[in-house]
Amino acid sequence: MKNLLWGMCLSVLLFGQVFAGETAPKKDEKAAEKSELTKMSDDNSKTLTIRGKKIEDEAKEESSYLPEETTSALKIPMKITEAPMSVQIITPELIEDQDAFRLQDVLRNVAGVSAEKNESKGQEYETASIRGFSQRLYRSGLHTLGSNTIDMSTVERVEVIKGPDAVTFGEAEPGGIINVVTKGAHLSPYKTKVSTTAGSYDNYRMSLDTGGALPNSDSLAFRLNLSYVNKDSFRDYIDQESYSIAPAFLWKIGDKTTLDIRVSHKHEERMLDPGVYFDVNHNPVASINTFLGDPNSDGIEIDDSFFDITLSHEFTPWLSMRTHVIHHDLDVDLEAVRIRGNPDANNMVARRYDASDIRVKEWAISNDFIAKCENDIVSNKFLLGTEVRHISKNWHSMQDNTLSKISITNPSSNLDLDKLKIVDGGDDDAELDVVSFYLQDTATLFDDKLNLMFGYRHDKGYALNDSATNTTTDGDAIGDSWQFGALYKLFPHFYPYLSVSTSFNPQNAGRVDTSGNNLDPETGLQYEGGFKSPFWDDKFTFTASAYRIDKENVAMRDPDNNNFYVNSGELMSRGFELTAQGDIFPNWSVIASYAYTDTEVKKSDTLPIGSRFQGIPLHSGSLWVVHTQREGRLSGLRLGGGLFAVGERVGDTADTFDLPGYATVSLMAGYQRDLGNERIMKAQLNVQNVLGKEYYETGSSYSFMPGSPRVANLTLGFEF
Repeated sequence: MKNLLWGMCLSVLLFGQVFAGETAPKKDEKAAEKSELTKMSDDNSKTLTIRGKKIEDEAKEESSYLPEETTSALKIPMKITEAPMSVQIITPELIEDQDAFRLQDVLRNVAGVSAEKNESKGQEYETASIRGFSQRLYRSGLHTLGSNTIDMSTVERVEVIKGPDAVTFGEAEPGGIINVVTKGAHLSPYKTKVSTTAGSYDNYRMSLDTGGALPNSDSLAFRLNLSYVNKDSFRDYIDQESYSIAPAFLWKIGDKTTLDIRVSHKHEERMLDPGVYFDVNHNPVASINTFLGDPNSDGIEIDDSFFDITLSHEFTPWLSMRTHVIHHDLDVDLEAVRIRGNPDANNMVARRYDASDIRVKEWAISNDFIAKCENDIVSNKFLLGTEVRHISKNWHSMQDNTLSKISITNPSSNLDLDKLKIVDGGDDDAELDVVSFYLQDTATLFDDKLNLMFGYRHDKGYALNDSATNTTTDGDAIGDSWQFGALYKLFPHFYPYLSVSTSFNPQNAGRVDTSGNNLDPETGLQYEGGFKSPFWDDKFTFTASAYRIDKENVAMRDPDNNNFYVNSGELMSRGFELTAQGDIFPNWSVIASYAYTDTEVKKSDTLPIGSRFQGIPLHSGSLWVVHTQREGRLSGLRLGGGLFAVGERVGDTADTFDLPGYATVSLMAGYQRDLGNERIMKAQLNVQNVLGKEYYETGSSYSFMPGSPRVANLTLGFEF
């Protein structure tokens, strides 16, 4: 298998050398830097404002699946093909083509990313594992403590950085970073898009996306995204209703100053879904439709708000400043019957009534200075920044733990919610304050053939936890992280690279040893090497990478006293990944990936030594191809489809059984017609899991979330 995959890498590389032709002429970077404002619009056009004067849009030929540059993911503008690390960006065109409703629908395109079911205290988080390590979501660069499910209609792009990136984003797990960027306003011609979707299981969606430069203005732009969702599910009693509002503003205050404001609010109401429970032998015993909660409970009501403000100023052609302010409010109200523990020999499982209120407030302020220095030998971009972050969370619980057990094969819930024996569980409060200092330098030498990147970050945090049992713990966490990477353009289509990076992640404030001392932070170290092969004027890129990650100081339960913790765990992940993304031929777009992820518990007092991580497949991969007909009678027709495969995964932390692997097929067909006067009509049909495969996406031990059966959605849209 490995020989076959590496042979495929070599074949792609040689094929590109023969047929890709000469490399694209280098762009005049100095001339590009003279333009004080450059923004991309949704139709792949570019609007330039030079010294306050807006000039005509000019077409920019760029792959819709492969963005040329990444800024927010690395903070310093850099072409993806020249970054000495694995970076993958999911574009809005791909999100639309795949009719992605959930974040994990797009993350399945990314090599080494595994879906997770992460539910805690009644809140379902947006999380995923990268290279074996669980990652909490970032929103516009903010490491969120809690986050509602993402409305993909408000997402501009999804950025995934593989491996430790604590230098850019701060404390985190060593697997990587998932950063979701919401849509912003652009100084482009005003455009409006409206669409409506109807599909299986009474799925109805409507959205509006309108915005552009304001009339008679070359300095003000506005954008508004609205969406409404009302849908049921193949799961009994699981329905959802939500709406989101996301306005954005852009103000070019002067020749050198720009203010970018992005706001989003989502309100959602749905039932808490505990998933499907397996029996004591880890076999599913009920239909994937089976619901174990109580349909008479109110479920979850969520309000999630983000405020994202960026002020950019250019002092001189070589020195600029960027100030970024983010504020996040999350309110969760829950009433549900939740499952407790594992099923018994009679396939009965305990449950409890839970009425919880969760309040999360987060804010962060970062200030970056970017300096550019060029001479005949080296070109430098230097970043110096500081960040202050605060998080506070309150969880108040009302519970009844006296409910009778329920059968997981034939559940029947006849609870009288008015007669419950509800006990006030009190409040859990947590606070975290972090102050950070970081610097980063990217340098190009030898006529832009050698790219070097170095970064360092120092974090100092203070965590406080006040539990409902009147137990208060607090402590400081101080850590340093660094990274180094190098990429060399050895041949026109062969750019080998290597990198070394570290991570730093403080322990939860409640994790103390028997002496009451806080545990040392978890640390990670990654070595990565590989190559990138850009073809066809950088419209297509093939990337191969191999890595090893070692994570130390993992918190484990003290074997002598289960109420305390010790720094006794060591984990390891190693593997290789292949990614192909962009336009392979005119009118053909593709994104493909393969990941071999070998995880292992190296040292632990509670986990089996040598076992693999729970939920992480050894093999996983995807392929998605779309053809667009641009000429002839069928002009405007788009056909595409793909395969998404996940191998066997360890089903529990004790490594006692494997969850079967699966592969699903998705298809799409779309048609676009130009009605004249810049009006466009669109229609698109998406069918997911065409073969009706029954499978389980995520889960742990006994509770697993089944994947959706065959689903068809028809979307009609109009642009003007």
